[in-house]
Amino acid sequence: MRIGLCCLQVFQKDNTPKQNEHCLRNFDLSEYRQILIDLGVWIYHGLVKLTEARLQPMIGAYDVVLHTVQDHAQTCRVKELQKN
Repeated sequence: MRIGLCCLQVFQKDNTPKQNEHCLRNFDLSEYRQILIDLGVWIYHGLVKLTEARLQPMIGAYDVVLHTVQDHAQTCRVKELQKN
């Protein structure tokens, strides 16, 4: 580790501040493209699963309320038709 740090310090002394500022500009990530894509897909699927898990109880509660309202509306329509 100490040898690596020594070499890094020597390397940085040879570069201008502008070169150090732009040192990653020409860094090629093509070797890591598939890994980064897979990581992005994995994160996306994790977020979808988390969102589904958090929304499912709300959807179930909404479904119960919706059916209750629909049943009540149906009952009101039937009563209205029976009056006429």
